[in-house]
Amino acid sequence: MAKTNFRSKRERKQYRKGLIQGALKNKVADIQVGARQRAEFYANLRRMKLKRHEIAREFTVLADTVTDLQRDLRKAADRKAVDPREVEEALAAVLKVRSNVGTVAEDYQRLAHKKIYFGEVAAA
Repeated sequence: MAKTNFRSKRERKQYRKGLIQGALKNKVADIQVGARQRAEFYANLRRMKLKRHEIAREFTVLADTVTDLQRDLRKAADRKAVDPREVEEALAAVLKVRSNVGTVAEDYQRLAHKKIYFGEVAAA
């Protein structure tokens, strides 16, 4: 007599149902993990953008301060007898600093407004 590997229809159906339920649970878990990762990514992105806005504001304030320094330097040079070469050197340095600070402020502001998506970062 030959040995058979027969299972009843009910047992086969129960086995397939268990496989499908397991696969669905895995899919749901993957989706939930993906959703948590995406939520964490966007929360971190929001904090980073807020920090960039804050840095850009600070650099803008610094640029205004440097502009005030440049104005005060010109007023002081007009009121007092100072070597014109020294005044020009100081004004050139202040102008260079103002230019650099303004550029950095614009860069941070641009970075803070840049659109960044989860899919692009995940693919990279």
